[in-house]
Amino acid sequence: MDAFMDRYPATARQLPERLSEMFHFDRRLYIVGKSLQKVILPLLDGVDSFAKGGVDCVVNEGGILRGYWVGEGLDDPERVMEWMECCD
Repeated sequence: MDAFMDRYPATARQLPERLSEMFHFDRRLYIVGKSLQKVILPLLDGVDSFAKGGVDCVVNEGGILRGYWVGEGLDDPERVMEWMECCD
C-alpha cells in the first residue's frame, strides 16, 4: 500500500471542514483525538456498531465517512496499516 501519515490538528468547530477535506482530497483515514471522539459522531455518514461511546478513527469508504473504534491499536502504525487493508 502506498500511504503516508500526517497530522491535521482540529477543533470541534473545524471538524466539518476537516471531514470535507477528507472527502474532496480522497484522504482514506483520520485518527480522532480524545476530545473529538464524541463530538464528531453526528457529522459522520455511519458509525460501526462497536463504536458505542465515540470513534477514534474515521475511514473514507468511497465517499462515505464511517466511524470506528480501534482502541489501543492506533499506537502502532503497522497495526493501523493492517486494519486499513481489512477495511478496503
